[in-house]
Amino acid sequence: MDGALKLIIDIASTPALLVALIAILGLVLDEL
Repeated sequence: MDGALKLIIDIASTPALLVALIAILGLVLDEL
């Protein structure tokens, strides 16, 4: 579990990936 948590933190700490994740979430929410 610690490994997964570290991976999530590493991804969240990367601005480009964070922006991409927000964009994807926005698209998904628009589809609902």
